Amino acid sequence: MLSLSIALAREWLASGQMTRMHIVGGSMRPFLPRGSSIVVSAVDAARLGIGDLVVYEHEDQLVCHRIIARRRSDPGLRFLTRGDWWRAAAAWVPAAAVVGIVGAVERRGRVTRLDTWPRRLGAVGRASASQVIGCAVGFGRHVRSFRARRSSCAPA
Repeated sequence: MLSLSIALAREWLASGQMTRMHIVGGSMRPFLPRGSSIVVSAVDAARLGIGDLVVYEHEDQLVCHRIIARRRSDPGLRFLTRGDWWRAAAAWVPAAAVVGIVGAVERRGRVTRLDTWPRRLGAVGRASASQVIGCAVGFGRHVRSFRARRSSCAPA
């Protein structure tokens, strides 16, 4: 979650300005620990790709998550997003909900740009790892559920 008015952020970014937002949640740690600042700018959703950090509107809040997949469908372009923390749930986000893209991060007084090729490569790697970990966690839940059902059906 981010602490900033959604309407204000959309208006500011639409005017061509960038804005700084502060991370108040923990879903993006360790890459973005609480208290980190991000620099967000407007973006054409069609240009977003796997690994990009985006800020989007969800239930009257601004959320910063990483894109781990994208899909075109009848309602339009959608992005599967997830926080870097492995327990963060993935969510499909319509392109219209995207407020902006994160172009830089400030942690402990140090600014890191995210638009360089080494940073982009690392972002794609983190997005891929998030997908693999999400699948593994889901598979583990299915196995535990299957074992629990099997043991409850066993004859006494």
